[in-house]
Amino acid sequence: MQAKNATVQVGKEENCLAPYEMLLGGLGACFYSTFVDIADKMRLSFDRAQIALSGVRREEAPRHLVRVTLVFTVFGAEQSKGFLRAVDLAEKYCSIRYTVAQVADIQVVTVFSI
Repeated sequence: MQAKNATVQVGKEENCLAPYEMLLGGLGACFYSTFVDIADKMRLSFDRAQIALSGVRREEAPRHLVRVTLVFTVFGAEQSKGFLRAVDLAEKYCSIRYTVAQVADIQVVTVFSI
């Protein structure tokens, strides 16, 4: 698959991404970008953020996602109402999260690491 700024190999072979890995990657990128935009507007300061995603699919066809866990770790900041609000707003305004939430339960876990 060729995008505007990169090429990604899709498939089951080594060094390729599977379709659901790409979907979860898109969800993570959208959530991260939305969070950063909101945190900037709220003037929240942090060193970096990291997202870990996992998903569970139905066993029967169609094998769509039924559950997604998104662990969002903020480094270089203490837990505060501002950061928790920014995460809540990222959940609300991330369009890919909204789309995936139509078929799957999405749990967001927020972790702070100083």
